[in-house]
Amino acid sequence: MPGQLANGEVVDVWARGQPVAWTLPSKAARGGRWRSFPMASEAEGASSEELSRVYGYFCHEWNRGRARPGDDGACVMGKSGAGEVASGVANDTDPGRRLVRLKAYMLRAPLEDVSMVTKRHLHTQVCP
Repeated sequence: MPGQLANGEVVDVWARGQPVAWTLPSKAARGGRWRSFPMASEAEGASSEELSRVYGYFCHEWNRGRARPGDDGACVMGKSGAGEVASGVANDTDPGRRLVRLKAYMLRAPLEDVSMVTKRHLHTQVCP
């Protein structure tokens, strides 16, 4: 899920800051219920307001410093009471690293040839 930072850098928000790759991943960047998220988010009847709330979570997650490379997504409380990422990376205060927008895509490929990846745009989210 490519996201543009305030400094112009583009990162994969879904994979917590890895470079954007348009190939099918060899393993899921997020486990558990997150794996079904792209299909669930495009369910029939979802309003644009509902989609904005759902995808807005990724803006919040990134901008709170909980989605950086190497992060497992866990948040722990530090001595100051401020949220810190379990990997030891504190919340990022660099305004250039703020996520300003993201685009969600569904990647598809036939089982016979996974190199034939197509992408379908699901949603564009402007971050507050």
